[in-house]
Amino acid sequence: MKDKIIKALNYFQDAYIKKDPSLIDDFMKLLFIKDNLIVFGTGINEICLTDEQSRELFISDWKYWGDYRLNFDTVDIKQYPSFTYVNIEGALTYQFKDDDETYAKFAGYVRENMESGRTYDFMDVQHYLSHLLHARDQKQRSVIFPIMTSFVFVEHDNRAKIKRIMFSMMNNSLYKDIRFEDVLPYKKAFLNDIDKIKALGHKQDISISELKFSDDSFIINHKGTKFDKNKDDDISSCFNHDLNLKIPDESVTLLKTSKHAFFTIYATLEKQTTKEDMEKDLKNHILKTLETSIPDKEKLFMVRRDIALTYKEMSLGFTFTWPIRLHGVIEKKQNTWSIKHLNITDPFNIILEGK
Repeated sequence: MKDKIIKALNYFQDAYIKKDPSLIDDFMKLLFIKDNLIVFGTGINEICLTDEQSRELFISDWKYWGDYRLNFDTVDIKQYPSFTYVNIEGALTYQFKDDDETYAKFAGYVRENMESGRTYDFMDVQHYLSHLLHARDQKQRSVIFPIMTSFVFVEHDNRAKIKRIMFSMMNNSLYKDIRFEDVLPYKKAFLNDIDKIKALGHKQDISISELKFSDDSFIINHKGTKFDKNKDDDISSCFNHDLNLKIPDESVTLLKTSKHAFFTIYATLEKQTTKEDMEKDLKNHILKTLETSIPDKEKLFMVRRDIALTYKEMSLGFTFTWPIRLHGVIEKKQNTWSIKHLNITDPFNIILEGK
């Protein structure tokens, strides 16, 4: 099965290199099983539950997403009796340009934000422009964004075929991309995602939030860092003590057999903080940046962006609610379910230079 999966991943990679929409029929036929296929894009409101929705997402990637490459040296394949769980690191290389079209798009965004004139809108514009406007040596620049892609493969017609994909951008920023506030559109989109999951009608007879990790479990967090957990720990132990994890029962999907299941969960993290704590975090982050080996000019750009981001977030208040996505594998031993693998990811919002 491993050789079949590597062959499928190479075909998947080749399609993302060619970016040819005319190949979408062969791409879907050779790699995917239509029945119960789910594709999760990098952001919220990107759950594809049908063949047609998945096609639209892939074609959109090929048209607009830049150069996406898998790193086959990092592929991790875990085989189970009824499915195989695969994680593979990769990167999206995106071309940023200095041209009239780029500046016109940003000017249009500024104009839209001025309609309400709220403090947040001014801070949001400042944050975006801190990414756009800085001295550059080149008119066109390549920036690499790390991505973790997770697959669930099953064997069908003597081929490895895909039942699930989760695209996850790694996030090393001070703050997560997407935050729930009344002035922002994200909560409605998140609830729409949960409604889609609920409509699948998957039987929720396992409370994953209450499960413990298995003896040989591993976790991959939103930065792509891999680590282990003690078998007495549950999912909430993966987060700092000041973060409150909430998992709605109806936000869980399961691809389940008698002893193993692949799960996906849309959850939220809540945090209460203060202006003083946010400025303390900002100060520490800036000091770490200044200690890195990158050129001093780049350090200063990073400092400016982090200051803009912090005060943009501060303008919305000090109660944070962020959506997160969890996926992985649970297993049943001696009549008890436990968590075997867990990936923690943040929904992604927008590609910005220097992000």
